[in-house]
Amino acid sequence: MSNDFTLLLPEFSVTALAFLALGADFVTPTDRKHWLGYLSAIGLVVILCFTLWFLWGKNDELYDGAVRVDDYALFFKGFFLALAVIVVLSSVE
Repeated sequence: MSNDFTLLLPEFSVTALAFLALGADFVTPTDRKHWLGYLSAIGLVVILCFTLWFLWGKNDELYDGAVRVDDYALFFKGFFLALAVIVVLSSVE
């Protein structure tokens, strides 16, 4: 049995973006912190486009069916990434 861990690249990318935004928050001056929200939103849109392109038409599973990658899962990944963009943009002050 071989697991194709590249199917988890969208989740790893969102995690990397979160760590990048958190690290950038430590070194960004206070008067420029509002740019972190916009950069996070741009990063989420890039991850959304990559996810739709990379997982389109795939039908596979990981860990004996615990994680499935199909059209249904792709819809919800896209939905929650788009929702995350809206939440991030609405929280920019």
